[in-house]
Amino acid sequence: MDTNVFVSAVLLHGRLNRIADLVLKRAFTWLISREILEEYAIVASRPLYRLSEDELESLLYQIKERAEWVEVTSAFSVVKQDPADDKFLACALDGRADWIVTGDRHLLALREFRGIRINPPAEFLKTFLGSGA
Repeated sequence: MDTNVFVSAVLLHGRLNRIADLVLKRAFTWLISREILEEYAIVASRPLYRLSEDELESLLYQIKERAEWVEVTSAFSVVKQDPADDKFLACALDGRADWIVTGDRHLLALREFRGIRINPPAEFLKTFLGSGA
């Protein structure tokens, strides 16, 4: 789950809240790396989301409890337009993910990476929930 999906699903409680519900039910394995968690923390600490220090700490704790930690060893440069997006590809590859769920146009343009599907949230939900989950 890229950072924009994380924000929409977890922080904004908006139309992607269904993904947060699935995370809470552990319907799928949410992979996370040190770099991704750091980016989530930076974004979640922005004044826009109005989280207190305690709320931010609790959120980060919950992420660590719900997500599977991936020790990323892969290093490559795939997303030339936004190299920071490579961290999602590396985490997915090393964590042996089936999907990367993203709204990022650079990642979506790839459509697939080494057998890993790259889908926007709505398409992920349609496919995942349609599979009997």
